[in-house]
Amino acid sequence: MPSCPGRCATCPCSTATADTSGRRTCWTSRPAFASPAAWAVHPDAAAVIRTLADRGLAVGIASNFDARLLGLVDAFAQLAPLRSRCAVSSLIGWRKPAREFFAYLTQLAGCPAAQILHV
Repeated sequence: MPSCPGRCATCPCSTATADTSGRRTCWTSRPAFASPAAWAVHPDAAAVIRTLADRGLAVGIASNFDARLLGLVDAFAQLAPLRSRCAVSSLIGWRKPAREFFAYLTQLAGCPAAQILHV
C-alpha cells in the first residue's frame, strides 16, 4: 500500500488514476474513504446549510474526490440538501483548478461565476 495520505494534488502512487486534466489521485487506492465511518460532519453543518438556503443562496459541494462522495453525502442526513448540487471532479471529467470545473459550477448553481463563493 502506498504511503500517500490521499490528499495530494499530484499522486505518485502506482494505484493512482488520471482524470481528463492529466492529474492523478489515489483516492481509489484507499477503500476506507468510501465509508462514512472515516468522515465526520461538523455539528453545526445542518444549521449553517439551512440558514444559507433560507437566505436564498444555492449551497453545494465542489470536490476533487471521486464518485464515492455521492454515497457519503447520502449517508449524512445533514448533507442531504446538498445532494442535488454536488460537483465531483471524477464525474465531471475536470479537477479543480481547471476552468472547465468552475464552468460546470456555474451551470450547477444557475448563476454567473462572479456570484459564486468557493470555500
